[in-house]
Amino acid sequence: MYMDYKEEYKKLEFEYTELVDKYTNLLSDYSENTIIQSMNDMKAKYEELIATTVPEYKYNQLLEKCIRLENDRRAGVVLLEHIIRNLSQCESVRILNCERVRNLEKAKIGLTLLKEIFEEQK
Repeated sequence: MYMDYKEEYKKLEFEYTELVDKYTNLLSDYSENTIIQSMNDMKAKYEELIATTVPEYKYNQLLEKCIRLENDRRAGVVLLEHIIRNLSQCESVRILNCERVRNLEKAKIGLTLLKEIFEEQK
């Protein structure tokens, strides 16, 4: 009977050691899976951040381009005002015939419309 218990004890001890080894492996796997899952979550957040943001250098390039365009628009308005003023002075000269006066008036109206379009784009 003692031998039966001894064999049973050895069998149970062997099963216990196997279970402890499996438990240790599971703990290690769980820890690794947690780390991998955490890394996957960080990767997903990073990819979302990249997809929804603009790099600083591109933002600065666009900002500089917008500033240049705004300066060009303002310069265009000033130039158009100058041309319209010169056309008005040409109208005051009495030597012009009716057709030239009409052409000058059309040009003046077209430039005035263009100036207003530029001014509206603020």
